[in-house]
Amino acid sequence: MNGAHPRTDWFERWALYSPERPALTDEASGRRFTYRTSNTIINRCARVLRDEFHIGAGARVAVL
Repeated sequence: MNGAHPRTDWFERWALYSPERPALTDEASGRRFTYRTSNTIINRCARVLRDEFHIGAGARVAVL
């Protein structure tokens, strides 16, 4: 997300420089996600956490 700390936002950096490289693979389905797609999903999740749940920068969130 824009404004993120430059040391921690490496997904955004990879999405900028290598957008079509595979970033993640779902082992169950074999589906692959590029850095561009992964970064888009990450940013959408961050916006939902911020806007709907009022979770701010630096908060810890568990994902299952």
